[in-house]
Amino acid sequence: GGDGNDTISGGEDADLLGGGAGNDIILGGAGSDTIYASSGDDSLEGNGGQDTIWGGRGNDLIRAGAQDDEIGGGAGNGRDSLWGGDGNDTIWGGAGHDLAYGETGADLIGGGSGMDTIWGGDGWDTLYGGYGDDSLMGEGGADEVWGGNGNDSLSGDLGDDSLSGGAGADTLSGGAGDDLLTGGSNPDVFLFETDHGTDRITDFTPGTDRLRLLGTAGDFDDLTLSATTGGVLIDTGDGTIVLEGLSLSDLGAADFVFI
Repeated sequence: GGDGNDTISGGEDADLLGGGAGNDIILGGAGSDTIYASSGDDSLEGNGGQDTIWGGRGNDLIRAGAQDDEIGGGAGNGRDSLWGGDGNDTIWGGAGHDLAYGETGADLIGGGSGMDTIWGGDGWDTLYGGYGDDSLMGEGGADEVWGGNGNDSLSGDLGDDSLSGGAGADTLSGGAGDDLLTGGSNPDVFLFETDHGTDRITDFTPGTDRLRLLGTAGDFDDLTLSATTGGVLIDTGDGTIVLEGLSLSDLGAADFVFI
């Protein structure tokens, strides 16, 4: 493409398609295409084939196709929207505050350096927040969710998920299913709602971290705490929580928040 607002379409073969300085629309064809943007707010779509698509410095909309594609927001600070589509996709956010949607398939999604929002979609996805205060939602499937640096919000949603907050003051919610939660460094909040399943927390620190119970037990007296192998078992009435490496004497009402 040139300096104007161009529309570029690929053909049946494996094409190399590039935009210029304008707000371009670039559509891949049936082959396994390589598509890249420059400056401008561009719309890039892979369609058929196993495509590689990279945004530029603007606020780009990037859609992968039905195959196993690799897409990324590029090096600019734009707010990109990235959609994985069908297939097992690899999605990289870039430097801006990006939105990434895995959709179907077992996707690998990394947020990059901005304050990103990431949805895994269906499938067994792996999500990395990277730098910044990110929001990550695993959604369907048994997902792996990593917060990285920053004060992140992690949600497993459906499935038996593994959540790790990393550095920063994070909020972790496993959702439905039997989840494994690790807060990481700094004070973290572990959120449990109704029907939260059988969950385990590997690194709860009494007096620093908090267990936030939403719509489950009404107060500390409604909980049933008991010793179990390797830690403490908490029955909330809607599921159970195991705090690894602790004893009953380590916990008190101040470690819980009831909503």
